[in-house]
Amino acid sequence: MQASSKTITARVQVLLDAFSTVVLKEPDARLVLVGDGPLRAEIASSAPPNVRLARDLTDAQLRWVYAHATCLLAPSLEDFGLTPLEAAAAGVPTVALRAGGYLDTVLEGRTGVFVDEVTPRTIAAGIAAAEQTRWDPAAIRAHATSFGEDRFAQRVRALAAELGTNVPEPR
Repeated sequence: MQASSKTITARVQVLLDAFSTVVLKEPDARLVLVGDGPLRAEIASSAPPNVRLARDLTDAQLRWVYAHATCLLAPSLEDFGLTPLEAAAAGVPTVALRAGGYLDTVLEGRTGVFVDEVTPRTIAAGIAAAEQTRWDPAAIRAHATSFGEDRFAQRVRALAAELGTNVPEPR
């Protein structure tokens, strides 16, 4: 499992509490927290050995982390919901808060599962649901490509055409 955020926040403690429930059932489970923030030192000092903290990753390193993750945990509110798309590009499903940009970037049952609130109980239940689902990594990757630059340009040109405006093809 992986949790990714630009800033490690208080919600990470909720993830750690939820993860302690997961470990009771799956002692070999691991959690990678990606990001930095004012709570990093506190979390690092209290995290169990099967929790790793990573920061300042290169794009290649982050892609490696996603490629080796079972799922992405996304409990924070994001306006766009970019982290699930990063995970989806690696064929990895997401457990996300049912809010914000995640509503646009996570397809329940196809690319991830939603939780309605961020508590240890709901996150643990989301993880369990994700682990019990047979995911199709190719379908998850295909969903991510629907948010790519080429697809975006196609949509802009189509909308412009509907408005009677011609948008030239890129050179």
